[in-house]
Formats: sequence, C-alpha cells, structure tokens
Amino acid sequence: MLIRVRQIKPLRPDDRGPALGIEIHSSEYLVVLRRKKGTVSGLHYHKGLCSSKNPEVFYLVSGTARIVAHDMRSGISEEHTLGEDTLIEIPAWVYHEVHALTDIVLLELNRYKEDFRKDTFYPENTTKNKE
Repeated sequence: MLIRVRQIKPLRPDDRGPALGIEIHSSEYLVVLRRKKGTVSGLHYHKGLCSSKNPEVFYLVSGTARIVAHDMRSGISEEHTLGEDTLIEIPAWVYHEVHALTDIVLLELNRYKEDFRKDTFYPENTTKNKE
C-alpha cells in the first residue's frame, strides 16, 4: 500500500459532539472538535504547565462561535463572536468558554502530545463543577 489510511474514532463519548485525536508525529497531536449548536465547551483555564497549552491554539474550521474569556489574574473579561477560518490563541491563566452558536468544527493544535489534565483548572463557579 502506498498510502496509510486510518479511520479516526472519537476519544470519548460526548453529548456536545465528538472529539477526535489525531497523532501527526510522535510529539504533535491534533484534536478535531465537532460541537453541536447550543453546547458550551471549555469552562476552564490552564496555568501554562504544559507547553501545548501556553498558548492553547484553535482553528475554527466551520460555523459560528462565541468565545468568553476572563483573565484569572487581572480580572479583565471579553467576548468575541467568531466565524469560520479564524485562529484563536488563548494564553495561560485565561479562563475560556466556547459557545457553539451553530454546529461548529474546531481544530485544537497541540505542539506536544502531553497529558494536559494536569494543567486544566476549573473555577468554583463554573457549570463543570456543578455537575
């Protein structure tokens, strides 16, 4: 066979839509996030302990999303409504929520295949901690 073809399966079940992990090279990892209209993702921040989360980089392939961001240190907040073909860079210490205003497809661009869970923090007042 001249080319390698692989079926990519979801990383885990998710009612918001599937997340698919694709190893590009031994250290690079691409996550495809398909999110259904009306769902919210994120609800966390990173402290920059993982190099792939400092900054965390996304590419909005299709759809429209609202990004809510809050700097955990300065207290500054902002919101952006974004359309397809938008690159999003989220620095360390910035809490973020992604609201799918339509069905969306995001690519999460990770430079290194790391266990990001050690660098994912949920503020007390988020929906994630109330589940």
